[in-house]
Amino acid sequence: ALAALRGSMTARGSSAVGSSSLRASTSSLRASSAVGASRSGALTARGGVGAGSSAAAAAGAGAGASVSASSSGLSFLSASAAAASSGPVLLPNDDKEERLKKLPKKPVKFDVLRDDQLKVAEDDLKVHLAPFLRADVHKLLFKSGDFKAHIQALEQLDAALTSTPELMPGNLDLMLRWVVLRFCEQAPNTQSLLKVLDWTHDALSVVKEQGMRLSEQECALFLPALVDKCGHSMEAVRDKFRKLLRLIPGLFPASRLVGYLVRGLDSKNSKTRLEVLEVLGSLMERHGLDVVERGGSKALAEVAKLADARDTSMRTLAVACLLTAYKVGGEEVWKHMGRLPDLLVQAMEDKFAKAAKEMEKKKEGRPGAWLKAGALVGG
Repeated sequence: ALAALRGSMTARGSSAVGSSSLRASTSSLRASSAVGASRSGALTARGGVGAGSSAAAAAGAGAGASVSASSSGLSFLSASAAAASSGPVLLPNDDKEERLKKLPKKPVKFDVLRDDQLKVAEDDLKVHLAPFLRADVHKLLFKSGDFKAHIQALEQLDAALTSTPELMPGNLDLMLRWVVLRFCEQAPNTQSLLKVLDWTHDALSVVKEQGMRLSEQECALFLPALVDKCGHSMEAVRDKFRKLLRLIPGLFPASRLVGYLVRGLDSKNSKTRLEVLEVLGSLMERHGLDVVERGGSKALAEVAKLADARDTSMRTLAVACLLTAYKVGGEEVWKHMGRLPDLLVQAMEDKFAKAAKEMEKKKEGRPGAWLKAGALVGG
């Protein structure tokens, strides 16, 4: 791609030289014709008509050569442009391990970048991605503020997921950085954001299908942003975030994902907290109480705090999450809930007792051995 770009720049230079030569040669031709005409009478009288004709022919030959050079330059320019927009979109990237060594493994608090910070981060990523993306796609991907260009680039990258899926794992860390930058935009275009989320889901699915896993560093740079932004104001966008979050346990240990989710329970955005509660409930239903135990997190203690929230929706979802924990873990759930106000303890005891009776009535086993369709839940 870089060679094609250099070729394109050379071609522009050749074309400009060719055009200048053409103008100069045309002027020379006109001047030569005028001189030939003025001398024609005298030359004829002396029998020198042949000499005048020879001068005009020579000037014409010079003009033809210049036109040929100009056409050659334009052809080379067209060939360079075609080369820059053809060939594979993604290129082999064997530098990932070296890049990952320079990135933190531990999660950091996600903060939306200021415009100047966003530009610095984008300029840095632009340099790092250039050797591994086709030139035209790279240009579209980094066209600042142009959501249509971003969509066009992602359409090309969509095709790359099908044509060269084996190249995605090596480039994933860089592309996830670009995705996070889109999350950081102050007012992202909805159409573009939906496309970004769709492409990210497809890219992670391709990596999963190849039996690959997300590294600690990739998760440290991607998951804080994913969790923080999952409470988008639009339901259609939240649904895309939800699907992404549910895909992560197939690429990264669910117990470690819980550590990132707990941070979302402190979000100022109530919709983010609601989304996190739903994901935590589904993780425990799928993996059991072990998912919060192995994570070493205080997830259920944070959930229990929200079970006493003023907001009805928040309180309802938090209680539902604790009930799921009780069904899969039984009485053991109490030691994960931390110290609670007496009124909340009494309320949860009543709800747990009611849940146990319902399980018995529906023949769903007992707390700690929850059965659904005859299968142990979270087993």
